[in-house]
Amino acid sequence: MKAQLTLQGSSILEVLIATALISLSILAALSLNNNSQKTTSYARDLSAATNYNNQAIDWLRHLRSDMGWGEFTTSISADNGGNPTYCLDSLPSDSAGFTALTHGNCSANDYLTDTKLIREAEINYLPGSDSLSVTVTTSWENNTHSTSTEATITNW
Repeated sequence: MKAQLTLQGSSILEVLIATALISLSILAALSLNNNSQKTTSYARDLSAATNYNNQAIDWLRHLRSDMGWGEFTTSISADNGGNPTYCLDSLPSDSAGFTALTHGNCSANDYLTDTKLIREAEINYLPGSDSLSVTVTTSWENNTHSTSTEATITNW
């Protein structure tokens, strides 16, 4: 009668292969989770930045209506010849606050309240025309990400 060879346990090689496969599966799941968190964070910041851009454009439209076209464009023309850039870390509550704004880019620490977002509005106005263009840009993560919204404000 022939002796039958039976294995009572797993060889060390099988254990190593199984351990490697399990480790790769865990690493893949962790990598997917990390990538998902980064994408979610970016989408959240992009949405907030877009909302802040729209808020600034609506604020400028309100100022145009509140101040009147003549006073509104006179204030803009007084800054940088009608092509000012304003750092809008907060939006002044009235027209006096708008006329008191000084033109210039934001510094590295001019964050919007309780955020890590920086918002600037660039206005291009040709004196005497009935419209001006506005580009509001909000950036985050040390200016590595940004979104811009453009609008035309007209005299109506």
